[in-house]
Amino acid sequence: MKHLSTAGKSLPMSSLSGILGMLSVLVIVFFGRMNGADLATILKVSVLSVVLLFIAVFYILYQHKEIKELPGFSIIFTIIYIGSLVIIMMTKERPELTVWMSGGLLIAVLFNMYLGFFVMFNFILISSLAGKLDIEYIVYLLILGALMCLLSGFMKKMTTLGYTAIIILSMQLILIFIINNFILKNSLKITAFYSLASSLFSIGLSYGIYNIYIKKYKAALKSQVDEPNIWNKESNHRIDTVITDTESDKLTMDYNTAEFSDAEISSEQMQVHTMEEILDSEFPLLLRLRQHSLKVYKHSLLISEIAAMAAKAVGADENKAKAGGLYHEIGRIENKEYVEEGVKLAEDYHLPAFITDIIRQHNIKYEKPKSPEAAIIMITISVIATKEYLEKQGQGNGVDKQSVIIPIEKIVDNVFQMRLTRGSLDESGLTLKQYNHLKEFFLNMEQVL
Repeated sequence: MKHLSTAGKSLPMSSLSGILGMLSVLVIVFFGRMNGADLATILKVSVLSVVLLFIAVFYILYQHKEIKELPGFSIIFTIIYIGSLVIIMMTKERPELTVWMSGGLLIAVLFNMYLGFFVMFNFILISSLAGKLDIEYIVYLLILGALMCLLSGFMKKMTTLGYTAIIILSMQLILIFIINNFILKNSLKITAFYSLASSLFSIGLSYGIYNIYIKKYKAALKSQVDEPNIWNKESNHRIDTVITDTESDKLTMDYNTAEFSDAEISSEQMQVHTMEEILDSEFPLLLRLRQHSLKVYKHSLLISEIAAMAAKAVGADENKAKAGGLYHEIGRIENKEYVEEGVKLAEDYHLPAFITDIIRQHNIKYEKPKSPEAAIIMITISVIATKEYLEKQGQGNGVDKQSVIIPIEKIVDNVFQMRLTRGSLDESGLTLKQYNHLKEFFLNMEQVL
């Protein structure tokens, strides 16, 4: 059974959803009886609420498994969910006080936008019964809640927080004007002010809690994305298989992807970013990759670190190799042809031109490397892909991963010979001296990692 980590203990996902589902039904029944709703209405709302919760659970378990691995996920999720239900109960007589929307927004900001959608719609459903809301106001809340979750990614940084608040409040004013039949006098009542203030509070709260969460769990988040050392010195079993160029290229594309929304491009991305900015783990495009697929993000970090060390060893640009490794598979965010989509994303986010070149040139199927850094990244990917393939083959034959010795010399000789004979490095600008130093670096990876 799949579990969520909570303060050192494990809580089954099914139990968490079951507890919150029963709690939601109790709240719905309570409000339904209090407001004189008929049994059919109470049953419908209860079923819809439970269905939304189980959709959220399904989404976590089968679409974005990495969400449940985030530090403190289940305890924070539970606190937010129960806290929002309490606020709904406290403000049932004041529907304009939509502070309870902070719950869905917090889930979107802290963990995942789509998960935030499910939770937000659940709260709107419960609130509609608690406050006996009419259909127009429910539609208003649905649009406002969806907009908040959609823009949740921009509530993580002060530089974009203000613009986000202006967009949400402006749209909210328009919605208030519409539901008041375009009568300005009715739209400017004190209740409208309370509604706007509630949204502003939710936005500010989300920003504050997100930054507290990042600071509190900084070490845990870092360790979660750090790739373990795969070059095990204590292995005692040997595999003598070497894979072909086609298999190696195929392996570089064998990473899980998951659906993610088109993230909006902030005002920060209107000019070419500096090297320091694009290497920052909080850079918006890297955050998108991490949220999209933790596995692809880990792979990119590994390639980045090894390529940077290799570049330093041969006198190439260490930072360019590091940045190229981070972004070489960024196109997988779009779930399409990753090289072409990666180029588009690099251009949209105004990354330096050398990154666009590396995206095109790291896979020989598209272009030959035209810089030492692109060649280094291409070779790094081939070596790592071959190593991982051999480990999987060993495990598939019933061999324990810890007992596998990977023939580094044979892997490196095969990769370098293959690239040299196929002319993959002809336009890279690598000198013969650099080529030899690069090969020596990979032959001695156990000493440098």
